[in-house]
Amino acid sequence: MKTALLILFWLVMLAGSLWAVLHFWLKYNDVTLSGHGMTALVLGVVVSLAVGIGLMRLVYWSHKNGYD
Repeated sequence: MKTALLILFWLVMLAGSLWAVLHFWLKYNDVTLSGHGMTALVLGVVVSLAVGIGLMRLVYWSHKNGYD
C-alpha cells in the first residue's frame, strides 16, 4: 500500500510538471532567444550537470574509500 501511494504521488508530480511545461510553452511561444541567450542557456545546463555529476562522483568515491 505504501509503495502504491508513493508511485501515485510521483505520477501526479510528473503529470503536474508536464502540464506546467506544456502550459508555459504554449502561452509564451512567441518569445525568442538570441544567440547569446541560447549560448548562456546551454552553458548553464552543461555546467549545472557537470557540477552535479562531479559532486555525486565525490560522494560515491568518498564512501568507497571509507572517508565518510
